[in-house]
Amino acid sequence: MEDMLMRSLWLLVMVIAFVAVGCGGQSPHPTRVLEIATAEPTRSPSETGRAPAPTPLVAVPERTPAILLAINPQPAPQSGQVRISGKGFAAGESVTISAGKTAEATSVKLPLGNAVANTDGNVDPVTVTLPDELQSGAHPLDALGQGSGRRGTATLWIRAPKPWLVLDSYDVQQYGDLGLVAGGFEPMDTVQVSLEPASGATGASVTLVTITTDQAGNAVWAQVKLPRLAAGTYSMVLRGQANAAELRREIHITPLKPTVELSPWAGPPGVPVQMNARGFAPDEHIHVSFGGTADPTPLQADGYGNLWGAGPVRVPQNASTGAMALTLVGDESGATASPEFKVLEPKPWLELTAWSGAPGAPVGFGGGGWIGGERVSIHLNSATTTPQSFGMADDNGWLKGAGQVYVPNDVGDDVIFVAVGEQSHLVAAATFKVVLPFGLRPSQSQPTPVPNGG
Repeated sequence: MEDMLMRSLWLLVMVIAFVAVGCGGQSPHPTRVLEIATAEPTRSPSETGRAPAPTPLVAVPERTPAILLAINPQPAPQSGQVRISGKGFAAGESVTISAGKTAEATSVKLPLGNAVANTDGNVDPVTVTLPDELQSGAHPLDALGQGSGRRGTATLWIRAPKPWLVLDSYDVQQYGDLGLVAGGFEPMDTVQVSLEPASGATGASVTLVTITTDQAGNAVWAQVKLPRLAAGTYSMVLRGQANAAELRREIHITPLKPTVELSPWAGPPGVPVQMNARGFAPDEHIHVSFGGTADPTPLQADGYGNLWGAGPVRVPQNASTGAMALTLVGDESGATASPEFKVLEPKPWLELTAWSGAPGAPVGFGGGGWIGGERVSIHLNSATTTPQSFGMADDNGWLKGAGQVYVPNDVGDDVIFVAVGEQSHLVAAATFKVVLPFGLRPSQSQPTPVPNGG
């Protein structure tokens, strides 16, 4: 009886195992039966008083092998042919091969070809022609089993047939930023980018940047700042180290175009002028001239190529009335700006500290409209008489520092004070009204009496 019970238990276990593996039918997930050992030690029936329990069996699904793809050659030639093989597909199924148009995984897929897996699930090498739409660089390659739905992916590297270069602009301003990307060199190569004088010109080569290429022979986008170079035409030269591949392209470095504001923008000759400017080279010296007359003291731009309240620069005292070009030239960059200054005609006037008084009264002087910085002489009644005092016109043409002049004691009529600018030769006059006390007039000199001969 006990033996029959044991046989019944074993029969039940076998039925359960048979059902677990699908009753002998084909399963999309093959399984295998594993015997799990018990952790407890085996005891005899005499020790336990009952028959030993059977060892339980469980079903474990087998793993699906990963899809493996092989590409030859890597990198593949652009618009050329490449051989693709793989393993891990279902036996005899059709496999579709495609590649992304760009490096993004979500890019549009371009079909490359179809293949059929053999009885082992392997795809023997199949040759496909790369479409022209696949540019040089990295492209996601996709192989999809049409029956099993198994998918394999890899990166297809495509190399350009010759070196290439793209710039964000072929006309770059001095000291500006230049963006570039290049490719078509050897994979994992080091490429030196430099500027050389154009054909027929002399000068040293200047290295801009060194870039490294990827598996396709392409480099990533690089942003560089131009060094201190004169405006003109240059050759950009790219040289690879692996096989001395070289590429040349002409670029034009355009001159800086600074802008200048004047304060004031109009005034008489001799007036000082201050300037704000933008667009010169950083920290360069700037030479200023008025109508061809150079100012002896150069200005200096700040670290951004700007001037703020620079100067003052004085308008020449002999400047003619009308528009005059104020020229600023960068010493290093050669950049030029020519704002216009309007020279106004000086119109001086003379003011007295006292406009009337008795003979012998002191009189001081003021006024304006003179050439800035010129000396002014004070005369009595005529510009041709001996100067009685001197003053100076300040930067704005105001008369300053003229000493007092005393009204002559012997005058009986009004006195005219005449001011003359030594540089401008302009004249201004003011009348002092002589007031005689009690209506008295100065005594006239009498001739010396002549004694009689007798």
